[in-house]
Formats: sequence, structure tokens, C-alpha cells
Amino acid sequence: MRQAIVARSPPVAEAERTRAVITPATHRGRILMVVRPSKGGAFGHALRLGRELSSRGYEFALCGPHGDLADELEVPVFRVDIARHPHPIRHGAAIARLGRIYRQYRPDIVHAHGSQGGAVARLARLAAPRVPVVFTPHNYAFENYFTSRLERALYRSIEAALAPLAKRVICVCEAERRIAARIGPAKRTRVVYNGIEPLAPAPPDPEIASLREAGPLICTVAELQPPKGVTSLVAAMPTVLEQFPDAHLVVAGDGVERPRLEQQMSELGVADRVHLPGSIANVAGLLGAADVFVQPGWSESFPYSILEAMGMEMPIVATDVGGVGEAIEDQVTGRLVPPKDPAAIAEAIVDLLSDQDRANKFAAAARERMMSRFRLQRMIDETLDVYREIGLR
Repeated sequence: MRQAIVARSPPVAEAERTRAVITPATHRGRILMVVRPSKGGAFGHALRLGRELSSRGYEFALCGPHGDLADELEVPVFRVDIARHPHPIRHGAAIARLGRIYRQYRPDIVHAHGSQGGAVARLARLAAPRVPVVFTPHNYAFENYFTSRLERALYRSIEAALAPLAKRVICVCEAERRIAARIGPAKRTRVVYNGIEPLAPAPPDPEIASLREAGPLICTVAELQPPKGVTSLVAAMPTVLEQFPDAHLVVAGDGVERPRLEQQMSELGVADRVHLPGSIANVAGLLGAADVFVQPGWSESFPYSILEAMGMEMPIVATDVGGVGEAIEDQVTGRLVPPKDPAAIAEAIVDLLSDQDRANKFAAAARERMMSRFRLQRMIDETLDVYREIGLR
């Protein structure tokens, strides 16, 4: 395991210490990834991208509130505490901190991910104007699920103001690029699809194996947050159980929606058929055991969970949001349904469970599409092409 060390920079306050090394430029290029959350798609994307670039001879450091994970991740980490929501004082401190890192670390490219990481990274560029910043939204905040129109308007105005500070906007799907182009400038937008290597097959955990033996197994992998639409999937289960009374649903993930989901399960009488094991390490074991994977999101960009299910050759039901329809074509690579429509989700699940041959045909087509269009090395190659447009060697 890599030994944690402190950056070679002038003395800083304890809260500003880093676990990244500042070394002379003996590499092909130095890339700083900025991302706020320490889990989820954007974080995994930044980490995966950075590690692959490092394997190709580029120097990479991760920047965000991840200092406690430095040893576990085994990558260089600069700690910057970025708030989850816009906050003048906390964001101001993060911008100042990140500006100092730009001057000390001297990156050739800063690649910011997500709304808050993107805001801080672009504003910090004012401290080092020559550092080019690339921004990947991973679903614009104003396109996400909010209870208030005011929140949507606020986030859209912020993005419009910050847009000129990014040299390029790398979007993870065409649907996201169209939104970015409307914000402008359109000529700076590029599409680089998310990419993975297929998960290695693994035996299911004992609890999952016992559910699989009991009857049809449906699953999803999602944080328990409102935009993920898990409540729609739970609401679909009574209808599914009418046709397949031995079916079970496993929702792998955790989050603030858990109490609401538990109450919903109780009210619908499906608490013994819907299982919330929390976040699980053995995702491959779950996907390999399940008969149908469901992505019920209300708001998505291009979720990695879809690609994982495609790579595992699973029958898939997904909502037609963001770029999901660029991967799942209805009646070709799976079933595509409207968001927030439990009846449509239930109908599609029953459809796949009722016709195994057709479900298998969709699953095979999904894996073929994933293997031909959404591979990790293609994502790395195309990201590097964008970096080179703005000066990386």
C-alpha cells in the first residue's frame, strides 16, 4: 500500500494538509481531478479515469474532501472541503484553497466533475488563469430532481455564469451535450461516453442466493436518493407480485430515502418481498443472480449501473431519461419506459419474466452494444483527445 505523505509545499494549516506529492515535471503531463462526492458515479469516473491515465505515464492527483480515503484509494489526494450545496463562505474557502493548489501543483489540465466540484474548480482558475479547466457535469444540477423551481433556476444561472471558464465541457452522452450546448459556448462541448470493462462473474452472497432459489429475482443498484426513482420501482412490485407471487426485489444502495422506502414497503404490503441490504461490495454476484435489472431513475445522465448490467448480459428495464436511451433501445437491448410510471415498470418486468427467450435475446444485444461502444479504453482515448485539443502532450 502506498505510504501517505504530505505535499512539499510551504507550511499550511492542519485542515489544509494534503496527501499528494509535488514533484518536478518528469511525466507526460500532470492532471488534477476535482470531484466533491466520495462515492457514486462521478467519483468512480474520476478515479477510474485518473488511474488509467497514470498507467499511461501521466501524473494524476485527486482533489476534494477525500483526505481520509488516501491510503485506501492508493492515489495522491489533495484535501479540499467542498460543500454539497452552494455556500458563500465554505465555497469561498474551497476556491482559495484550490487556487493555491493550482499554483503549487502546476497541473497541465484540471478536470472537474459534478456541479459543486465544477463550480469551485472553474472559479479557482482565476488564481491561475493559464491552467485550462475541463468540466464534466455528470447530469447538470438544474436537470436533476428538485422540489423547487427556484432551485432549478438558481443552478442554471450559476452554470451560465461559469460556462466561459471551462476550455472544454466533456459530456457523458449526447443528451447531456445538447444541454451543455444550450448553455454555451456550444463549440466547446464534446461527448465521451462512460466506459467500463465488464465485471468479472462472481458467486452471489448467501442471502442473495437464497432469494434466487425462492423465485424470480429483480434488482437495482442505486443510491437511495429521490432522483434515483426507487420509490417508483417499489410501487411497481404489487403488480409484479400478482403475476409472479414468488418474486423478490433487491435494492443495493443506501441514502436518505431509506426511511421513506421502508414506510412505502409496509404500506404496500411488500416488506417481505423488497430487500434493502444497503451498499454491497459484491455487485457482480447480485447481477449474476438476478433475472431482471431495473434502472428506475427520474433524472440521470448516463449511469454506470446500466453499463454494468449490460456487461453482465442481463435483461434490463430502464427509464427513458438523460442518455439512457442511447444505451437501451426498447425491444432491442432491453425495455425502455417513461420515468415516474410504476405501471409501465411493472409491465416491462412482467414482460421480461414471462418470455425468457426474448429476455435473453435483449440481454445478448445489450452486452454486444456495451462491448462495442462503451469500453473503458475508448473512454480514456477520447478523453485524452480532448485534453490534447487544449495543449496536453
